[in-house]
Amino acid sequence: MAILTVTTTADSGTGSLRDALARASGTSNSISFDPSLAGGTIRLQSGAL
Repeated sequence: MAILTVTTTADSGTGSLRDALARASGTSNSISFDPSLAGGTIRLQSGAL
């Protein structure tokens, strides 16, 4: 089990929520958010998660 950390509010790419979900898919990993993202917004521009 790994903890995958979202480090950007970008829609895609390394450190994005979309990237973390893709890497966690089908496994028992956890996803956390870097504290620097507090209050930020992740705008989904390339489709549903």
